[in-house]
Amino acid sequence: MRVKADLDLPWYFGTGPATAQGDSGLRCSLGNAGTGGTPSLSALEDAMIRRVGTGTRLGDIADRLATLSRFHQLVLRLHYGTGPLAFGVSGSAVLVQAAWALLETGPMSRERLNSAMRGKGKDGRARWVEVEAEAQTVVGEAVRAYEAADVPRRRKVWAE
Repeated sequence: MRVKADLDLPWYFGTGPATAQGDSGLRCSLGNAGTGGTPSLSALEDAMIRRVGTGTRLGDIADRLATLSRFHQLVLRLHYGTGPLAFGVSGSAVLVQAAWALLETGPMSRERLNSAMRGKGKDGRARWVEVEAEAQTVVGEAVRAYEAADVPRRRKVWAE
């Protein structure tokens, strides 16, 4: 099975079109509307089988993330789990030195970084390109580490 961070992590962190929470039955956009009437045993069995696969995928992604450094885990969570900053720049930009230089003083936050970018005109946009480039470099390293992580395959355990 080929590992793809761009497919796994938006699903895992809940920011993609399909999410781990939705696929495992923890969240449904329809509320209780999807469970009206008497459920059939076949439909319940099908749902259970789908959720077992979802649980396996969740475990595989969590195991792969656990092999990474804390910094790479944080980069991936900010990039895939929080959504982009202004102008589509990765959320991981809050970690890079170019972003700190753009703010000059005070605590780092997504809100401060977004407002600093918007408030600096052309000069701010040019500096924002530096932030974006540095953030993409950091994300690229974390994605490569995620996709190359060596995670032992789980052994199937059968009831006897």
